[in-house]
Amino acid sequence: MAACFLYGLSGVLLAGFLRSPSLVLGVPYLLGPIATVVIGGASLTGGLASAASTWASAFFLTLLNQMLRVLGLPTALQFVVFGIAIIGGMVISGDRIVTVIENLLLGASRLRQLDAERNQPVGNDNANIQEGGHKA
Repeated sequence: MAACFLYGLSGVLLAGFLRSPSLVLGVPYLLGPIATVVIGGASLTGGLASAASTWASAFFLTLLNQMLRVLGLPTALQFVVFGIAIIGGMVISGDRIVTVIENLLLGASRLRQLDAERNQPVGNDNANIQEGGHKA
């Protein structure tokens, strides 16, 4: 409920700031939040994301936007760069990144098991004697 109030208030303030409201007033502001969420890890088809990753991607895109403005790129090319950022975020986000992390963790645990098996002495006669067996 509070979010709806704040959205409406920000729309009224933006319209007052521009002094000429129209139906396409917020169009330039749509691509940034979508790019932020996608780069933050939420896939457009549904995925996992955290607040920290969304904050980090918002910071990255703000820096990218400021850098493009300092370089003097026109708005059309800025939208192209944001589009490329969205495509890159879609490639590495969602289930793919979770699968990669799981494979890395499973691979690390398999390596630990192999190292433990390699470091374990084979044919330990003292262990056989302690268990009640006889040395042959």
